[in-house]
Amino acid sequence: LPDHRLHVVPGKEIRREVSEKTMKVIYISHPYSDNPVKNSAYAHIIATFLAKNTPDTCFINPLDLMRPQAAAGLSYDDILSQCIEILKRCDAVIMAHGYEKSHGCKMELEAARKYKKNVYFITADFLIIDKPEVNSDEDRIV
Repeated sequence: LPDHRLHVVPGKEIRREVSEKTMKVIYISHPYSDNPVKNSAYAHIIATFLAKNTPDTCFINPLDLMRPQAAAGLSYDDILSQCIEILKRCDAVIMAHGYEKSHGCKMELEAARKYKKNVYFITADFLIIDKPEVNSDEDRIV
């Protein structure tokens, strides 16, 4: 997708400049259900850290993004379906520590593999492992 920028010049019409540079969009998969308050806070910290240190990349934190859907009473399955739809549109996926114990994260990892997304893993000490070979749900990076 092209990068669109609006240029406003006083007394002239607004024109849109289009460049070919695109921003990467990365989905952050983080456990939620076992401790919603703690997990939401950790996911927010990860997203904020990554956004601050990588301003040329857009990070999608579904635990923040899906709050209106949860408040509207959508079911877990409906929210997970919407999360996977967003994941499909991203360039890559980051799996947060503890993903292997989370049903939702495992579904997101399965979708990432299905749609051939680059997958990265965050360890307990917050190191990001660069695109490891992952062949099955039994593989672990810790």
